Amino acid sequence: MLKARLLQALYSIRSERQLVERSDTDLLFRWFLDMDPASDAFDATVFTHNRPRLDALGLTGAFFAGTVRRALRENQASEDHVRVDGTLIESYAFLKNFVPKAPAQKQAADGPNDSNRFQSSNPEVDFQGERRTHATHVSTTDPEARLYKKGQGQEAKLRHMGHVLTDNRRGLVVAVAVTEAAGDAEPAAALAMLDEFQALQPRKP
Repeated sequence: MLKARLLQALYSIRSERQLVERSDTDLLFRWFLDMDPASDAFDATVFTHNRPRLDALGLTGAFFAGTVRRALRENQASEDHVRVDGTLIESYAFLKNFVPKAPAQKQAADGPNDSNRFQSSNPEVDFQGERRTHATHVSTTDPEARLYKKGQGQEAKLRHMGHVLTDNRRGLVVAVAVTEAAGDAEPAAALAMLDEFQALQPRKP
């Protein structure tokens, strides 16, 4: 499964279902995954059921750390020349689900709720004149997402932040992290990834 996820990253395959379809017809993928050319491809639900188990047991992190250790032993990475890059990861949560943390107060301000009145399952929400902050609002579908924008004039969206520590000479990724979207998240993540990378360095006698 980890080898299949590696193929998905290397070939920029957008979904696990597309990865399964590619593995069903591509002999190169079958060779890499040690699959018999005549055997049926695995089902996409294999990833759905086993991904949480891999993360819970720390196998994904151990696989990544083992790859970095091997690169260090073979002098394919160095802690002397590294850089940190960041990106914004847009949440799948909708802004209409970014609601006040105290819905009872909002309901009292909006007026009495009539249970007999028709209520749409997809209501129109008007945020004009309403101030939304993380102290007062939260996403009901993705509570960890933060309303964030990186520059002036950009639209604020519900996002997370991704961080990558890369060896500057060979372009090898040596540490990754995902944090809440915040102005101080990038330097904090950089320091944490540097500590993690230094802990993987071979011990000297």
